[in-house]
Parts: sequence; C-alpha cells; structure tokens
Amino acid sequence: NVSIWEFDDSDILIYPNPVKDELNIEVIQNKYIDDEFMIKIFDYNAKVVKKELFRKQININRNSLVPGVYFLFISSKNKSYNTKILFE
Repeated sequence: NVSIWEFDDSDILIYPNPVKDELNIEVIQNKYIDDEFMIKIFDYNAKVVKKELFRKQININRNSLVPGVYFLFISSKNKSYNTKILFE
C-alpha cells in the first residue's frame, strides 16, 4: 500500500506569485535534496501546459503562457504539493 503525503509550505519555495517573467521553484529541505520531482502546470481547462522533471530547483519562463490563473502540481516518489499561480 503506497501512501502519498503533502509537502509542507516549509519544504518548497515558490516565487514570485503573481509571475511576470519567470517562476522559481526551490526544494528547501535537505531531506529531499537528491529526490527527483515532476512539475505540471495546468490551465483553467485542466490541460497540461508545462511538464518537466527537476532536482532541487527549476525556473519556468512564462513566454508561452497567456496571462491567467494556473494550477501548479509538484510530485516526488511519495509526496505532492499543489497551489494556484497567477501569470500576469
């Protein structure tokens, strides 16, 4: 039986929000430093508009994303995190 836990806000740093040019995501807890993470960004119609693997940190350029509210989902082997992001 596999359990999925939520990351705490103290585990991941996501900034700025709202986003003008670039979204920065950093895993700030050392216990996850070697883990691989999947990031998915969904538009308001639940379509995946961005999907990438990363370790420790990633910078997402918003060049192809139209202004609006998006849903951010970050997952690792057994943890996940989701939030809303506003791209201006």
